[in-house]
Amino acid sequence: MTRISQSLTRILNHHRIVFWYDTKRELRAEFDDLVLDGVEKIVLDNNQFGVKHRILRGQPDQKFLLYSEGPPPRPEGSRLDNWLLDVQLAHGEFRADQTALWLTELGLGFEFADVVAPHADFFKATRRRESLKSLLKPKAIKCEEEYEAALARVATLMDAAPGSPEEEELEFFSLLVEQYEMEHYPIAPPDPVDAILFRMEQETRPG
Repeated sequence: MTRISQSLTRILNHHRIVFWYDTKRELRAEFDDLVLDGVEKIVLDNNQFGVKHRILRGQPDQKFLLYSEGPPPRPEGSRLDNWLLDVQLAHGEFRADQTALWLTELGLGFEFADVVAPHADFFKATRRRESLKSLLKPKAIKCEEEYEAALARVATLMDAAPGSPEEEELEFFSLLVEQYEMEHYPIAPPDPVDAILFRMEQETRPG
């Protein structure tokens, strides 16, 4: 099984419909050769309206891989430009560049691409990716146990040498911890009275 089919299988385990936009128009042969059990493949080529009726009304229980050569339609375009926009937003999307394959392997969304892409040397190591997968299980930090494990890992990496793979790992884990804390431990805004008194105290201090 190729990396592309492995990645697609992971996504299709969670989504009945998956969109594949071949932005560089270089993977049509790989799409044509793909054989995925229980998945029907469709090429999007000015047939979006008919495809939408088929996948939502005609075969509502069938899994589909929808392939399109070129970049996805602009989100700000009208519904007439993309009859499948609402379906795409509600289901999965597959990308086949190296960063996207790593994200899929780790179970992370494409919003993490800006974190992963600059640290290609770190993610090239299978051992490091396996270590991350065991922590993420399979998403970003979702519970206190994973949060505590990530904090422990950050603590062991605090003395990482600048520019080292360990420093890159520290940056990645620190981001996961920060995102978890922002969601679960938001910092409440200061009491307005306390804020005013603090500001007045600052103003009256001699310079």
